[in-house]
Amino acid sequence: MLKFIREKKSRIILFILILGISFIALRAGLPRLIPELNHSAEIQSTVNKYSENHQITREDNLFLQELRSYIAETKVPDDEKLIRAFSRTTFQKNSYGVVLTAYQSGLSIIRGISTKRTPEVNILKTATALRTHAKASSFNWNDPKSCRIQIDFIAEPLEPIDIKGLCEQCLSTKRFEPGVDGLVTEYKNKKKYFLPGDAFRLSIYSLKQTIENNLHYWKGVPKEMISWSRLHTQSFISYNDVWLELYRGQPIINNIDKQDLLQAITRASEHTIKNQKPDGSFLYYYDSARNSFRDHEHPENTESNRYYNDLRHCGGVIMLLHEYQRTKNINLLEPIRKGIRFIIGLIKEYPLPSGEKAGYVYYNTKAKLGGNGIALYLLAEYQRIPGDDTFVPSARLLHRHLLTQILPSGEFMYYTIYLNKKVSVEDNQKLFNFYYPGEAIIGLVQYIKYTSQDPDEKKATLEKIKAALHFLLEDRPKSYALAYASLPSDSWLMMAINELWDIPEARNESYPAFVFSDTDKMLALTYTAKNALYPDYPGSFSYQYGDLPYADGARAEGFLAATYLAQKTGNTERFNTYSAASKLMALALMRLVNTPEAMYFADNKDLAIGGVRFKHTRQWFRIDTTAHVILFFLKLLPLIDSPGEIVKTSAIGSLPAKTTPPPSITPPSSIYALQYATSEKSTKNSSLGWFTFLIQNGKTNILIDTALKYPLPKPRWGITETKHLPSLLKPLGITPETVNIIIITHAHDDHADQLDSFPNATIYIHQNAYAALSKSPKHQSFLKKHAGQIKTFTTVTNFPMGLTIYPTSSHHAPGISIVSFKTQQMNYIFPSDLCHTATDCCDKIKGISDDINTLCNAQNKTILPHHDHYEKTNYPMTEPGIYKIK
Repeated sequence: MLKFIREKKSRIILFILILGISFIALRAGLPRLIPELNHSAEIQSTVNKYSENHQITREDNLFLQELRSYIAETKVPDDEKLIRAFSRTTFQKNSYGVVLTAYQSGLSIIRGISTKRTPEVNILKTATALRTHAKASSFNWNDPKSCRIQIDFIAEPLEPIDIKGLCEQCLSTKRFEPGVDGLVTEYKNKKKYFLPGDAFRLSIYSLKQTIENNLHYWKGVPKEMISWSRLHTQSFISYNDVWLELYRGQPIINNIDKQDLLQAITRASEHTIKNQKPDGSFLYYYDSARNSFRDHEHPENTESNRYYNDLRHCGGVIMLLHEYQRTKNINLLEPIRKGIRFIIGLIKEYPLPSGEKAGYVYYNTKAKLGGNGIALYLLAEYQRIPGDDTFVPSARLLHRHLLTQILPSGEFMYYTIYLNKKVSVEDNQKLFNFYYPGEAIIGLVQYIKYTSQDPDEKKATLEKIKAALHFLLEDRPKSYALAYASLPSDSWLMMAINELWDIPEARNESYPAFVFSDTDKMLALTYTAKNALYPDYPGSFSYQYGDLPYADGARAEGFLAATYLAQKTGNTERFNTYSAASKLMALALMRLVNTPEAMYFADNKDLAIGGVRFKHTRQWFRIDTTAHVILFFLKLLPLIDSPGEIVKTSAIGSLPAKTTPPPSITPPSSIYALQYATSEKSTKNSSLGWFTFLIQNGKTNILIDTALKYPLPKPRWGITETKHLPSLLKPLGITPETVNIIIITHAHDDHADQLDSFPNATIYIHQNAYAALSKSPKHQSFLKKHAGQIKTFTTVTNFPMGLTIYPTSSHHAPGISIVSFKTQQMNYIFPSDLCHTATDCCDKIKGISDDINTLCNAQNKTILPHHDHYEKTNYPMTEPGIYKIK
């Protein structure tokens, strides 16, 4: 009893002592003795994952609770309480300014900004701005799941800039990085803030798009009256009752483990099934920023008649099929079968001369080689994984059809039907597609591995595959040299060769040599921790050093196929190198995965979460952007040694003032406007400019039109003197012999006269324009002598380097065509004479065709007419008569 009394007395004394210490601590303004927040394991894991750079503390999260209470207070709030809570945080105490932003689905954001005061005053002012906002009562401030709060600390005073001096790909302090750099515009002492993270929530990817978005705030104000400043912030977003640090607008991800991959796979599969339609098709496209299903590549399609793609549909089913292989979850089987029934319902049967039946997938007015190849791959995989032969008859139809599409040369027919018209062998090259053959080959390979039971059929198919591979690896690089970009992209062919290597009699040493060669090029163009410009670059690709990061699931799949091929061929050094790089690519791709943490701004979170976006600050995703990344994750899982293995990259410092690209990296593509003449001021044509254009893509030199005759026999259109085009090109290091491609947009003299100066170029010209040009005596001998170099076309002509020619039916000239050159950031449009000024060009050319409408509706576009002074007034002159566009 005495012992109990003594213990009880001790407990009482201890309790009194704790109360006394707590009272003294409160009076002294020291941190209060408050129990630790009771986080769930999931929330604590999230905190650990997204707080790598700034270690979020208990006091930081307590400040979040006080901030919510302060803003929600309907009476007079306690300013001192909020200030005390902030003073205990690890957040910046010497920042130039503070911004608070509130998000809630279905509501416009509200924002408070305060600068130039003490951090405590800035906190109070921004919190008060939110609390007293006209829309504040609509927000559920005390519900952390529905209402999320972002806090940005503006690190230093605003940096005044010349907006025209910023650049996207340069390696200097003038570089502008969407999502990392913010902008402030000012007019008559009124400021508008575009925070770095706004690029992420608004789906803004380029400098031009950023500028256009900021100018939208100042409609009617002359551009030259607006002043610009750059700002940087340290940003945090609330998630339940904790803060997560943001970078480029999304929660920081500096490491991942196997569980992260599995979670992304599960979410994507559930998202895909949830949004599958009764006919078996999937949600094709969704833009979280616009809450829209309208595909930006097909803006003419209405919400009730959305575009869909049969090839990409098959990729979605394959993703679900591989997830079934991992989990054996029978609930996946019916969605898979529905997806297969959708695609085989599109097969059109036809008889072969042998009496057997073949069939092709026909959709959207086309029967594509790639669509049929991936459909066959899907059916073969379905038979391999669940072991179900239900769809074998359909697989046989597609198999027979694909064999008929291999020409004696080994080249495939790229389309059977194009825009409802049967494609002839003569027209095949005009419809060239770089990716379709690899997709066809992987379908044929899997068919003979898992579906065909006939030895003769297997043998005949294998011979066809070998012929096709000979063309692709030996002949195509010569005949379609211009189709190859600096960053290899034929991932389906790489995957096909990896699968083919399982058949001993099919092996050829040239196959892995090709795969490893392309993989090494991809590796050289992959950002690493050593050469990355910003912390979230490692694991992403570039076409040339200095590009914005490009994390690409399709290419990553090809890279991973090379990894497994290295393992199969016993190349241990390559396997180790490639597998390490593959894991780093997974880290980069994880930044594209829509998670609950990252979709704080989305109005429709159910549709957003589970999708995988296309690029860092792009918000749209398609079924194929999701499928490629998730398939890559699924195939990578065996290389992750254990659930605890962490893939990690350390943060890279700030951008150096000047960085020199590695010498092995292909230089960026360039565009120049070449001014070959000027008009006299007294003529009616004095307002016209006279330009032709040069595109340099790596070592490929492309001319768009070849200017008026030199020397000019007599004045024309007010022009008294012209320049010799080869002389104009000389300062750029280009001789007439090194011009590889010439595109003649139409046959008028000022667009084709100096054609005979370039003896080695392949000349692309519309069939009707060629007919007009060949009637001119001054061109007849040259055209006859170089007939083998002339390629005529009547339909859209694509080059995988990003170059496209669009024929039109304009009456300006027979066969007049528009040219576009698409880079990662911009689509450059050359409308020839269909319009003479850049400002109203799209108003004049819209309606010519759906393709032209798509060009004009693109967000990132630069229009470069041949007869505008736009080039001269908007771009620097590097040499007399030469203006650098890009």
